[in-house]
Amino acid sequence: MSTPPLPPLRRLWARLALLLTVTVLLTAVLQITLLSVTALQLSRSLPPEAQRALRAVVSAELTTVRLPLARYFRPAVLTALTLSTLFSLLLAFTVARRFSRPLEDVAATARRIASGDLAARVSLAPRAAGAGVSELGRLICDVNSMAEQLQRAERERRFESAAVAHELRTPITALHARVDCLVDGVYPLTPQEVARLRAPLALLGRLAEDLQTLTVADAGELRLLRAHGDLAALAREIVADFQPLATARSLTLETRLPLEAPVFLDAARARQVLHNLLDNALRYARTRVTVRLTWEGDWRLEIGDDGPGVTPGSEEQLFGRFYRAEESRARHLGGSGLGLAVARALTEAHGGHIGAEPGESGGLRVITRWPDREQAHNREG
Repeated sequence: MSTPPLPPLRRLWARLALLLTVTVLLTAVLQITLLSVTALQLSRSLPPEAQRALRAVVSAELTTVRLPLARYFRPAVLTALTLSTLFSLLLAFTVARRFSRPLEDVAATARRIASGDLAARVSLAPRAAGAGVSELGRLICDVNSMAEQLQRAERERRFESAAVAHELRTPITALHARVDCLVDGVYPLTPQEVARLRAPLALLGRLAEDLQTLTVADAGELRLLRAHGDLAALAREIVADFQPLATARSLTLETRLPLEAPVFLDAARARQVLHNLLDNALRYARTRVTVRLTWEGDWRLEIGDDGPGVTPGSEEQLFGRFYRAEESRARHLGGSGLGLAVARALTEAHGGHIGAEPGESGGLRVITRWPDREQAHNREG
């Protein structure tokens, strides 16, 4: 059974302890070497009587000339010990300083991030990474990456808060103005006038439902009631629901669907995905909308329009919350800006994929991929 790897910070301290241990061992070797060299030099420089005394000490086990030898060796031993100790302290200080400065910078950056300064970054990352200390460099990169993600999340939170407030303001203002007119007697209190309140109320309800769906999906709490179904039949139902709207806008709905497309999904959630995609396509189409379903290892559902399209390279941004390509797919056409974001969350919850690409003759086509029954069962298992 293999030993699990240590976390980066623990590996860093383990390497630091290893370096200090090596430093102590090198210091001991240096001290022994200096003592040996000192003893050799002293033995060569001693006068003949001292050398005879040294031999006598060796033969008599230091019984007669212990004090004369101590008088010769004590200064050399003290000098060697002092020099080796100073060298070891200098080496240990250098090694500790090399590690402590980046760690101090990491700690200071972490304190700034904790206090709300999400723009703080560890400035010693290039030098630490270039020093060959992989764990320390990885720690610094992780701290900088964490700060960057927190800063991005904060920007998205502020943007979404402002967008939600803006989207809520429009229907609430319309409701407030019409209710004031009814109360003040500007409009007669008739069923027809009261019915005009349904549109902004419906918009508020849909916005609240979309926000709840996205919040639940982000929290990983989205529950799907999967069952065996037919994606082709579901697509035909959605197309039939939108046919009156397409006719009213003089748009052609072209379908190319197989007789059957067996899938294992939540029919209500899948209906919501198709509804959002077809509503988005009809909103921007000039003359026609195409709906195609083909088998390519999984079910590939394509909904395209011949509208103005989007700026090349911005297809992925379409699935962001409250995103609108202002120049080509203008705000005055309506929508809350959450339809495609909800479609992505629900499609991915089914184990599928969603993306967008330019149409063959202009416009935009949104492609979703749905696993068939067997693939969905395997992922569930």
